[in-house]
Amino acid sequence: MRHIARPMGSVGFSVPLLLVFSLGTGCDPLTDSLTVSARAVPSQEWVLQQDADGVITGSLTDHLQGRHLRRTILGAERGDRIRFETLPELASGVSVAAGDPIGRRISALTARRQAELQGQLDVERAYLELARSGDKASLVREANVRLALAQAEAAQQRRTLVRQRSLFEHNLVAPADLELVEAAVEAADLRVRIAEAQLQTARTGGSEQELRWIEARIADLLSQLDQVRLDIEADVVRSPIDGRFLGGHGDTLAVVQDTTAWAAIMPVAWTDHLRLQPGLRVQLQWDAGLPPATGQLTRLKTEAFSAIDGRQFVAVVARLDSVDGALVPGLVGQCRIAADAQTWLDRLQRILAL
Repeated sequence: MRHIARPMGSVGFSVPLLLVFSLGTGCDPLTDSLTVSARAVPSQEWVLQQDADGVITGSLTDHLQGRHLRRTILGAERGDRIRFETLPELASGVSVAAGDPIGRRISALTARRQAELQGQLDVERAYLELARSGDKASLVREANVRLALAQAEAAQQRRTLVRQRSLFEHNLVAPADLELVEAAVEAADLRVRIAEAQLQTARTGGSEQELRWIEARIADLLSQLDQVRLDIEADVVRSPIDGRFLGGHGDTLAVVQDTTAWAAIMPVAWTDHLRLQPGLRVQLQWDAGLPPATGQLTRLKTEAFSAIDGRQFVAVVARLDSVDGALVPGLVGQCRIAADAQTWLDRLQRILAL
């Protein structure tokens, strides 16, 4: 009978013998702790952003509770130019309280509307003084000037409408843009009719009737200005949480972080996450040489994500105990989790169950 020689030093266990060996040592503990990478994050973080259309949104993330809320704070009208200004007294690192103003949105349309209304109000007030003087000829001349200006504006709006309709027929203008121009034409025609009525009143009406007409227009302009001021006040953005204010960059306008409590986010292999449960203690050592930190697991995400090498991981969150004041968001380190003890047999069973 021929015997097949095996190379010296090779392992020649058969599959049954390997299984016997595994079962025989299955109760030997593999490890009673787990070491993974960790990243420090504030307990809560609010991020204010503006998109290309000028819409401003706020995103509030609670890392400890696993909640994320995103909502539109301020919309934007089509054709408007929006910019955001933070309060000049807010420097990066300054503490803010929930409800404190962070900055305000500045709308080009709102600013133009306010300037137009204020200009009309100034003209009406001057016209009122003229009416009170009893100089009817001057009132008629002023009314004629107003009518001419209103007619010129209406003619310009109609020319714009003709161009927009031509572009719309060639699919170069959106329907909403065409509707805006059509609305502007209607508004301009309405101002012409008002100016014609004002001229007629100046020519034929008595002084008391003219005074009442002007006073009514002034009251209407004041009401419209009050509404514009309310709109401007509503453009103020306030922080929803207590925390530390950070300036923005690019499409990020501002950031507020609640650093009264800290969390550590850790990726744990899917085959290991069953050993973990909320309440387990953790020890962290930061790469920046800061003093070690301790904490406690608070949350395990049930959904897995894939790393670059295709392995499945689960995000685990720990609430940190008192930490060094130099801790900054994004700081990385190593975390040792006092995980449940696991045997080789436990690992094999968990792998086969996946």
